[in-house]
Amino acid sequence: MRHRPSARLRSSVTAAVALAALLAAPGVAPQAATAPPGRTATAAETTDATLGYRVDPARSSAVAGATATPPYRKLWSRDLGSAVSAPVAVGDRLFAVVNADQGDEGGPRMRLVGLDARTGRNLWSAKHLTDRPGASLSYGGGLVYTQTMDGVLTAWDPATGARRWSVRLNAPGSHWFHYPPVWYRGVLYTHSAHASTAMAVRASDGHILWRTPLANVGQVPVAVNGQGVWVVFDDVEYYLLDRATGRTLRHYVKPPGRSGSSGSPAVLGGGRLWMRGPSPDGTLTGVDRATGEPGPAMAADGTPAYAGNRLFVAKDGVVRAVDTRTNRTLWTYRGTSGGIGVRLVAAGHVYATGGDWLRVLRASDGRVVWSLRLAPGDAPSGFWNGEDDGTGWVVPGLATAKGRLFVPVANGALAGYAS
Repeated sequence: MRHRPSARLRSSVTAAVALAALLAAPGVAPQAATAPPGRTATAAETTDATLGYRVDPARSSAVAGATATPPYRKLWSRDLGSAVSAPVAVGDRLFAVVNADQGDEGGPRMRLVGLDARTGRNLWSAKHLTDRPGASLSYGGGLVYTQTMDGVLTAWDPATGARRWSVRLNAPGSHWFHYPPVWYRGVLYTHSAHASTAMAVRASDGHILWRTPLANVGQVPVAVNGQGVWVVFDDVEYYLLDRATGRTLRHYVKPPGRSGSSGSPAVLGGGRLWMRGPSPDGTLTGVDRATGEPGPAMAADGTPAYAGNRLFVAKDGVVRAVDTRTNRTLWTYRGTSGGIGVRLVAAGHVYATGGDWLRVLRASDGRVVWSLRLAPGDAPSGFWNGEDDGTGWVVPGLATAKGRLFVPVANGALAGYAS
C-alpha cells in the first residue's frame, strides 16, 4: 500500500523547489549567513590596518598592504589627556585608550575614544574604563576590545560605541594585564601576570574557553599564529599552547633554570620565534619554530620588527636591518639619543622613535626621509625602555590605515597625518 506524503511534507518540498528556482534565476544570488561580530575578520581589517599593539597577532609591527608614505602633512591634533596608547586604525576610524586626567585631577581616568580618522572628531562619547592605572585595546572581527590592568575585558561596537559584552578575567583585586589581548580567528588570547595564566576568550560573546596556568611570571604579551599561542618570558622560557584547548604543545626552559620575566615581547617572523633577554644588555635569539632549535643571536635592547625577510633591530640608539636568511646586516642608522625603538614597518619604510623624535627610514637603505618632533626639550640619554610610555598607563605605538599616519605626541595629544 502506497502512503501519500503528509501535507507538511508536501509544503516543505514545494517551498524548497520554489527557493531553488529563485536562486537559479538570473541576477539572484543566495544570501550568505551573517556571522556574529567578533567571529570573522571584516574586509577593512585584513589589509592596510593597524589592529593593536605591534600591529598584528604575530607582533611583527608590519602593516600588510599599507599605503601611507612620507612626506606627510598634518591633518589634525587632539589633546586627549596625559597619555595615549598605541592606536588602532581600521578604515576611516581610529581608536585609542587614554588617560583623560591632565595630571592634576587625582586620576587616572582611563577611557576609550573613537575618532574619525579624517578629521579627528569624536565618533561617539568617550567610554570610561577604570580609575585604576593601566588599560589597553585591540581590534578584530569588526569589534574593538579593551582590557584593564585588573582584568576587565570588554567588546565595543566601533560605529556606535555601544558595549557588546564585558567579562572579568580574574578575581577582583588581581592585576597585571599590562599588554592588550590579541584577536585570532574569532578568539581573544591574553595573559595575566597575576598567578601567570594564559587565557582564551570567545570574541563574539566573552565566554572564557580555557585557562592555562604557567610556571614563570611576568608581564608579557602573547603572540599567535597557525601553530598556536606563544607565551614568552624574555629569552629564558616559552610555552607553545594549543589554540583550541590551551594544552601545552611545547615548553622550553633555558639552562640553568627559569627566572622572572622583565616583559620583553617576542616576535614571530621568518619561520622563527624571536625572543629577547632583559634590557639593556639583552640578546635577541631566533628559535626555529618547527624544531625548537635556537638559531642566530644578536644584541638588542628593544623589541624588533619583522617584514619581508628583514628584521629591524635596535641597540644603544642604533637600528640595524638584518637579512634573516643570511644573518647579514644590510644597513645601520644611528639615532640622536641614547635609546631608540622600532615601532612600525609600512609601505617600505621603518618608523623609529627615540628621545623626542620620530624618524622614518627607508627600509631599503636606512636613509631618513621624514622626521617629526614628538616633544619639546632635550632628548634623554642612556637606556630607554621602548615598551613603556613613561607613565605606566598605556603601551606606546603608532598606527596607519588608508594613507594616513597616527602619532601620539607630547603630553597626551594624538595627531593625524596624510601622505
